[in-house]
Amino acid sequence: MRVLPTLFVLLAILAACPAGSTPPEVVRGPDHVMVWTTDEAASDALLTRLGFTLRPAGSFEDFASSRTVMFADQTFLELFHIYDRSKATSPQARAELAFFDQGSGANSFAIQVTSAAKAQARLRAAGFDVDEVHADSFDPDGPDGPKPAQPANWRDFHFRRSPVQGAEVFFIQYAPEPPPSPQAQDRFKARTTHANGAQRLSAVWLLVEDPKVEAEAYRRMGFTVRPPAWVPSLGVEATTVAVGTGQVILLGPGEPPGLPSPSTRRGPRIVGLSIAVSDLSAARQRVRSQYPDAALHEGPLAIAPSIRDLGVFLAFHGPE
Repeated sequence: MRVLPTLFVLLAILAACPAGSTPPEVVRGPDHVMVWTTDEAASDALLTRLGFTLRPAGSFEDFASSRTVMFADQTFLELFHIYDRSKATSPQARAELAFFDQGSGANSFAIQVTSAAKAQARLRAAGFDVDEVHADSFDPDGPDGPKPAQPANWRDFHFRRSPVQGAEVFFIQYAPEPPPSPQAQDRFKARTTHANGAQRLSAVWLLVEDPKVEAEAYRRMGFTVRPPAWVPSLGVEATTVAVGTGQVILLGPGEPPGLPSPSTRRGPRIVGLSIAVSDLSAARQRVRSQYPDAALHEGPLAIAPSIRDLGVFLAFHGPE
């Protein structure tokens, strides 16, 4: 087993993965991560202090508000807060409510593909039980706003029975968009300009019971699994999976000793997100200001130990 000083080295190794190390229709993973926040105002204030730009993004099934942290490569964090429990009536909504009641945290992430139909067919051929591809809709201003629900510009599909622990993994295809107008380009630049220099969501960290079993599931999906490596800053072994231009990082077993334990949530789950930034020193200063007693913001990786605030830690690293 190799010993690596930080995830930064791990990411550098993965950046050199040969072509064909991921299924041809896969663009990237994670495309976005869904994070549920029990205190919307406090979570938004924390992310703002850490240097992120947040924007409202409408309503989710008329029971949860949505905000986004969008990055320049169009990866993003999607933040939810339940505001009307009485409308959480669908099976999916009830599952989200049960997760929400355990405290803040992230429970799912998307892998972007160029063709949902091709990805679905490939996974079925590999023996996975996946659902049908379906189109979505969204309400841009919530159920009480004047705008009606609109067809979404994406299609996605999920596993009927999840083959992996800790998160719901699903696949998403976006419709081609026309070239943006100068005004649209300006709006996008405003949304994706962050005071901490954030450029993209580069990895999801998952705590699992058996990394070898989980790695084999991702391998069966067609992804390349790298050899395990020790991350001393967290006191845990990490197995990385190359997913297009991003990574899934498997940790376990046991809670990472280098991070604070959550107040309520335990077991397999998303424990962290990696964010590539243009200026690591600026991001490090914001982490140090928010968490002055944490030692995890030193070295070439600045980790905000925000598990008790957001349910996940945020690991900032320089450009790959």
